[in-house]
Amino acid sequence: MKNNRIKWIDIAKGITILLVIYGHSMRDEMRTASPFLDYTYRCVYIFHMAFFFWLSGYSYQMGRTVFHKNYNLSFVRKKIQKQLLPWILYTSLIYIAFTIATNNGNISSMLASAGYEKMPLSRYMMDAIQARNNWAYHLWFIYVLFIISILVFAFEQIVHNKKILYKGLTVLCLVGLFLVKAFDLGSWERLTGYICLFIPYYLIGILQQGKENDLRFVSVWGCFGLAYIFLRALLWSGFSGDAIDTGMFWSDLLVWYLAYLLLPGCFLLMREVCLRIAKHPHIANPLAHIGRESFLIYLFHQPFCCAFVGTVLCNILNAPILVTMVSCIILSIIIPYSVRIITARIRDIVYKRLRLQKDSS
Repeated sequence: MKNNRIKWIDIAKGITILLVIYGHSMRDEMRTASPFLDYTYRCVYIFHMAFFFWLSGYSYQMGRTVFHKNYNLSFVRKKIQKQLLPWILYTSLIYIAFTIATNNGNISSMLASAGYEKMPLSRYMMDAIQARNNWAYHLWFIYVLFIISILVFAFEQIVHNKKILYKGLTVLCLVGLFLVKAFDLGSWERLTGYICLFIPYYLIGILQQGKENDLRFVSVWGCFGLAYIFLRALLWSGFSGDAIDTGMFWSDLLVWYLAYLLLPGCFLLMREVCLRIAKHPHIANPLAHIGRESFLIYLFHQPFCCAFVGTVLCNILNAPILVTMVSCIILSIIIPYSVRIITARIRDIVYKRLRLQKDSS
């Protein structure tokens, strides 16, 4: 059972990271030209990031159940090593790469036309801290996930009644989401909005871990969640995909809040689907492998594999939509794997030399 649960989580991560790449492989021009791509893009954006946060909360509670006290001792250090440090290093790498690129005349004009204009280090750092880094916008997820994980962990050390804590934090975030939508928070609106928006999904994942639900109940709940996604994408989702525009503030807020009631049904339905996929190795193993590498894929698929390649193929070479998207998707998987292999070989070489030096001394 333990192995099956871990495997379905890997499969779920694999499917979800493929949805992320699918959305990022589209240029705005493609969506404008294809109603089908535009609609599926909106559906994916309503679901995939919320599911990642739910899955993170589910895994958080699972880790606590398995490792007990040792989990608390290593939690903060693990989050710093696995989330904060990669975010800092990759944010720095992006700035160096784009600064070099924007100083090249031909590349600079191409990047500027795609929205990647040159910016000073001070502005770049502040944008990154406020989760609105246009050069590597996708990094907001890693940054916000780190903040949410640490916040929940910190509150757990203070409030020992977990159910009261989780419900209280959820209500607090729902109120916070109302305040973010009702008042102008300036440049901090995006970061505070993301935290308030996604903490409830994280907490719902914690609360649902380990609970068995009747399959019929999950199916009905999941169908309502799917209907919510399809209807919201059709009627109220903005061009960004995850926005809501019904025309009135209170109805916008109602649609936001409905997501917390209906989307968890989709998440549980996804769990059931992944558990069944796990029984078919020829499908499960590739998806699980992609899922185990989902963090590295998420880091490197943007802006190099999707944004840059997509801009070159679509905007400069006028390649067909299918060619552009397939190229972006394939590169988004191959390049992170290549990075993994190269870094592993470099690490092995360094370790061998250190051993030789130690043996010789």
